[in-house]
Amino acid sequence: MGWRGLVDDLLDGGMLVGLHELMLRSTQGYGLIVARPDSPGEAKRALQEWALECAAAGC
Repeated sequence: MGWRGLVDDLLDGGMLVGLHELMLRSTQGYGLIVARPDSPGEAKRALQEWALECAAAGC
């Protein structure tokens, strides 16, 4: 079990074996809440961009 965006490299490298016929889509979603939006940070910005890009790509 795993989120494809997090396990793709492991699948590609043969460390995990995918069970594609058992893949399920969920109606559940995730939200991104930015604590202290006025507080800058490179790591926070990178995480926000990654999460938004992944959501747009359907990860």
